[in-house]
Amino acid sequence: MTRETCPEWIHLDPSAGILSQLCLEMGVKDVQVDQVLSVDRLYDQKSVYGVIVFLHQNIPIVGNGGSSSSKKCADSSMKEESNDRIYFANQVVNNAYSMHALLSILLNCEKIDIGSTLMEYKIFTKDFPSMLKGLSLSNSQALRNSHNLVGRAWPEQSNQKPVYHYVSYLPFGGYLWELDGFKKAPLRLGQCTEKNWLEIAQSKLSQKIGRYQENDWSMYVVVENQRKVHQRNLATKLAFKTRIETQLNQDYPEWKTSTDVQHWEEEYQHAMMNDEHNRRGMEVSAHWTTIPSTAVELTPPILPRNLKDAIDLWLQVKDDILQLYTELGKEEEKQDAYQGDAIRRQHDYGPFVNAYLEAMQAQGILSRPEPKH
Repeated sequence: MTRETCPEWIHLDPSAGILSQLCLEMGVKDVQVDQVLSVDRLYDQKSVYGVIVFLHQNIPIVGNGGSSSSKKCADSSMKEESNDRIYFANQVVNNAYSMHALLSILLNCEKIDIGSTLMEYKIFTKDFPSMLKGLSLSNSQALRNSHNLVGRAWPEQSNQKPVYHYVSYLPFGGYLWELDGFKKAPLRLGQCTEKNWLEIAQSKLSQKIGRYQENDWSMYVVVENQRKVHQRNLATKLAFKTRIETQLNQDYPEWKTSTDVQHWEEEYQHAMMNDEHNRRGMEVSAHWTTIPSTAVELTPPILPRNLKDAIDLWLQVKDDILQLYTELGKEEEKQDAYQGDAIRRQHDYGPFVNAYLEAMQAQGILSRPEPKH
């Protein structure tokens, strides 16, 4: 039986790489999942669609096809509210916690291109109550296949697998919402805007995870593909740099002979040639086939007419470009690590290990254990 035909949901331990790969397997475009190690760092995140917290539950697993026997959670002073517009499903399959968590964000954000599979599922379950939505997820072969494809290829021996309970936070309809898979309905936490919802969520999350030990929770953000974000910002900066240079060439034809300019050009070339992340970022940028049109349509700031001020601005833009190449290179390195981890996780090492042990035994390196009397 392959993972694709397995009727059960394979257990997954949460990680940014696994959750990002799961989004790809479902056909979601231009998103990734990053881990946030501290609530205090949450507000530093950019282009965030939603926040997911996984809470480690000390409850027994009922089975991959059944619901948990315990759905207790911390008391809340907020009132649970039914909202027909927001997607919310009860977590009725323990091992599908990661899928539940991701869908609670992906299906509630119109900015995300969720692809045909999730769109069909969203339309199909639109009018279902939360419990039936959860059951529909457990019976979705397409989503189960995507989930199992990012799991390990070999069976786990231990039956003592941890149980995770998801809680998601996202802005929707002018309010901040908490979607807790163990509750009957979503919680409307208060009014918010696209600019301040993370700040409000940070306060709510501090209260939520404050009741748990450090090892009993982990937090992730669903964000826009950061390579695309860096590339968009890079395109804007490059266009602005060209505009500054054009004006300087017109007003001050000898500007490139300035000592500051020559010194910076030497430092810039040295940084590009000797920093691996910079080189990699430039290579990624060169192969990027589609640059978002919004990157070059932004109204640029007014350029200074003074030579020194114009050169200072040019130097600042060049420094920003260098930083963006660095970030782009780091992001590409991280995504490659995710891909490598996915390949290793999906490879079945069982036959190799068995063959290796048999070869060692045949050569007398490994002796067969004596039977116990």
